[in-house]
Amino acid sequence: MRPFITGIVAAVGLVAMVGQVAGADGIRRFNVAVMDSAGRAAEGVTAADLVVTEGGRAQRPVFVRRSGVQPVLVVLDLFNTTLGERGALVKETAEALAAMRETDRVYLYVLDLAGKLDAVHGLPVSEAEAAQAQGAWGREAGSLIERRLREVSRSREVNLTTGERVKSTYAALERAGSMLAALPGNKRLAWMSRGVPLGYREKSRATEIDYGKALDGLSRTLGECGVSVATIDLPVVRGATPDGLSSRETLRQLAAGTGGRYFEGGYGIGRALTGLIREAGASYTVGYRSASKGHGAVAVTAAGARWQIVAPASIGGVGRGDGRVLVDGAVASFYDATEIGVAVEAVRVGERWRVQARVDGRDAGHGELETRLVMLQGDGKRTVADGIAMSGEYPFAENVRRVRVVVRDVQSGEIGSKTVELERGAR
Repeated sequence: MRPFITGIVAAVGLVAMVGQVAGADGIRRFNVAVMDSAGRAAEGVTAADLVVTEGGRAQRPVFVRRSGVQPVLVVLDLFNTTLGERGALVKETAEALAAMRETDRVYLYVLDLAGKLDAVHGLPVSEAEAAQAQGAWGREAGSLIERRLREVSRSREVNLTTGERVKSTYAALERAGSMLAALPGNKRLAWMSRGVPLGYREKSRATEIDYGKALDGLSRTLGECGVSVATIDLPVVRGATPDGLSSRETLRQLAAGTGGRYFEGGYGIGRALTGLIREAGASYTVGYRSASKGHGAVAVTAAGARWQIVAPASIGGVGRGDGRVLVDGAVASFYDATEIGVAVEAVRVGERWRVQARVDGRDAGHGELETRLVMLQGDGKRTVADGIAMSGEYPFAENVRRVRVVVRDVQSGEIGSKTVELERGAR
């Protein structure tokens, strides 16, 4: 692979160098969590350590790349749970988060009784909020949830048809995915719920209603946002009713269709949530050449006893989505992407700035960096200059305070970025 930077975008307060690492086309990719025998995130996993099986045919991956810590958005679903289930759901969620040391990349929302998504500890909507959100907040989860529940309790539980409840639930999950899409790289959404029926029989018309296509559409939308869904079923024993079985199947299919993981009811809410957050820090992107034109399920296993594939056991094969969208998201995000290591240095030289950037050799190999400069001035005009060396000098305007370098690997779809402040002291 030969890494190259394709451009720099400069806006008021921010400059972003946008690039990608050249790679092969036709690679099917997905994420798995790999742990060692002690339950820690595995280090140094290579293509020789894993086996990908598709249609009974086993092969070595084309590449295996360690990802950074993935953001996790937790949806605590009160909309699709009973009154008796909600107390245990809230209690175990709060206890699990309070016991976690690292929750700075975890966000918590409540799906209230009216089907509205409300933030308990939400995604930042400004740079100031992003700075304040750094650090563990899980120990405060109990009080934050209690405060939010007092507010959402004012909304009355609405009497909806099954179809209306399914539509409202999918709209809320899609909204959660769209919010996560603003963060660079792979993301995880944890849906803690009894689920909604995959279909039902309408007695008045004696017809079968199937929501399979709507679920497929939701899976595709979330996949395009780089979001995998972990569905956490509730531990309450449900009768084998048609609705209950159908709702469980919805949870299974949404997880499988987005490359996520399904936690059955007996697994335990707290245990599932704790495991999911830990797995988000043990993620690897795996790519292989698929012999199938479709998106059938594949399985990945460890070649030996050294590593353990924690999640998922089988993968729906959802890709990373459009590369341009992923790069644009990394440019606009309040956070740097950590999937690819990038080092940046900006030094003032007279009226110009010398910017040097380096992609970690473990992530992108070695090669000459080539650039294209695109600057967005305060009045919205753009200027373009081709063939600028990566270690180049740029006339940044006085209103530009930071420089960000964004790197995308076409082969794996991974994103990396690094932002540095421009120290505008005496010249």
